[in-house]
Amino acid sequence: MTMQIGMVGSDGIVLASDTRWTKEPAKPKSEDITGRAVRYGTNGTKIKVTEGKEIAVSYAADKQSSGFVAEEIIAKLTVENAPDPIIAVQEIFNANASRRWHHVQGFIVLTHPAVQLFRFEIARNNRKWSAICEPVTFGYDVAGDVTNAAIYWAERYPEILTVEQLIPLAAHLIVSSHHLNTAGIGGLEIVRCDASGIRQLSLESTRELVQKANEWDGTIRDLFLKYQQQYTYDSAMTQ
Repeated sequence: MTMQIGMVGSDGIVLASDTRWTKEPAKPKSEDITGRAVRYGTNGTKIKVTEGKEIAVSYAADKQSSGFVAEEIIAKLTVENAPDPIIAVQEIFNANASRRWHHVQGFIVLTHPAVQLFRFEIARNNRKWSAICEPVTFGYDVAGDVTNAAIYWAERYPEILTVEQLIPLAAHLIVSSHHLNTAGIGGLEIVRCDASGIRQLSLESTRELVQKANEWDGTIRDLFLKYQQQYTYDSAMTQ
């Protein structure tokens, strides 16, 4: 599982992701082997950036399939006369029709000729695999654990904000989503995308944001748990 969010600001785009890859091996097929497979997790980037710092691609869901698609997208979009992302994703899918697909989700950010955000997905619907890629022109979109309740934070503050204001909001959303899906989500990485290119938040700044997000979570909790008031009650209700 993964948690990723792309947020469109007034002066650019913020792309944030967790960094946990979870693997649950197949159950042993041999009758001579007892026990069961153990799920385990590793950490690693889920955002690829081109050498020219002009394109960023995040990838979620199945690591092997999504990583393959991300590499293919970058290759197509950095060649001369490259197609737009919507066409590129469909061409990649069509060219690999015989591939054994697994669920793929992610985002594409372009900084030229304009700063744009796209969400792509390869999924199975009605027993048939298909690919889609759509622009995100306002607000935000998510990939990975799309039913995670931490998405509330993006819903709560829908107004157009600057990239500097969106960065802590995105960080808090990703960190909070871990507490609601501890097995599948963990870690944080963020890239800032604007007309000047794509810049990744430093490890030091990312660690500070994770610490702050956890502090904010504790502060919000204490607002309720430490609140004291002298309550009054109506008289007991009777049948």
